[in-house]
Amino acid sequence: MERRTFLKQGVGAGLLLGGLPHIARWAEANEAKWRSFEVVTKLEVVDTDGTTRAWVPVPLMVDTDYFRRQGADSWKGNAANARLYRDEKYDAGFV
Repeated sequence: MERRTFLKQGVGAGLLLGGLPHIARWAEANEAKWRSFEVVTKLEVVDTDGTTRAWVPVPLMVDTDYFRRQGADSWKGNAANARLYRDEKYDAGFV
């Protein structure tokens, strides 16, 4: 039997709708399981004559449906001054 004929007869739609409750229950059961990642950026400045400036991007600054922050960003190094900045226009963060 061809797929189009099968779907036209309504049997396929009945099978699809019958599976929806199972999918919804699976999504609810797995909702709290988020994967987590640690992003490490390493900067090595070769020529250190004079003042050196580097802009290092950080992950998204706000939570979204697909991305959740797990706390404050941290950084370490031998820089005399490092601060977190936020570009309001693009909602981008950088150190």
